[in-house]
Amino acid sequence: MKSHLFAHLFRLRQINRWSLIRGKEQENVAEHTLNVCFIVHALCSIANVIFRKNIDIEKVIILALGHDTTQLFTGDIPIPLQYHHEDILTQMRHVEELAANRLMGMVPVELKAVYENMFSTRDSELHQWIKAADLCDAYLKCKYELTAGNKEFATAEAQIQLAISQLNMPEVEYFLNVFAPSFDQTLKDISNNSERLTKEMIPAIANGLYEINVENETNITLHGLCEDGKVILYKDELTSDILNGVQRFLNERGIRHLIIPQSDEIQIYLIE
Repeated sequence: MKSHLFAHLFRLRQINRWSLIRGKEQENVAEHTLNVCFIVHALCSIANVIFRKNIDIEKVIILALGHDTTQLFTGDIPIPLQYHHEDILTQMRHVEELAANRLMGMVPVELKAVYENMFSTRDSELHQWIKAADLCDAYLKCKYELTAGNKEFATAEAQIQLAISQLNMPEVEYFLNVFAPSFDQTLKDISNNSERLTKEMIPAIANGLYEINVENETNITLHGLCEDGKVILYKDELTSDILNGVQRFLNERGIRHLIIPQSDEIQIYLIE
């Protein structure tokens, strides 16, 4: 049997979201699907680890992979419109069911039981996690656009916040409290939040806390980074232990840096 299933699925990238709102950055359904998978994994993990529930994460992620595939036939219907009135949402679900049946018709007979979990499951408990992740992604998109100065998303954000509040899911509240505030910041802001290299860290290094080579050259090197934001290591005085120790220290602390090898020296720069 020849199937057009994946030829259709790969066209999800051609379907743009937020068609009614002018956005700073375009988003397609394939990108949104990946975001929802990331978020739903986090929500279910929070449920299992923090709130001691027993959610089958694999089943939920499989459903997340296919949750918007029906838009191959319906196109994207903006979330603010979906939740504008209950009757609209009910009719949409009927149309989506017809589209899901069409997708299932493309699946080889021997694989139908597998893909039914992705396209056609009616498990309401699993669907609540997809709905929650879907709304979280839309909310984060609004925050991203508003941070960029795009007021077009203000009304959408308010509508989505209302829908999220009606979920009454502590996992969503936890997720948004922990992860959403960063979306109000610029790349520079979230990059600079990593702990910086300071002189106060040197004694900890000297005490072997990070298992870094503690020869004088290492301390001098790190002091140089502290004071100047850059350091030059001359190859005739450099050992692999010293270089590896410095790199390991920077990496473990999340300190962004750039290493530039030259003919007779190695230059290390802290990246602001």
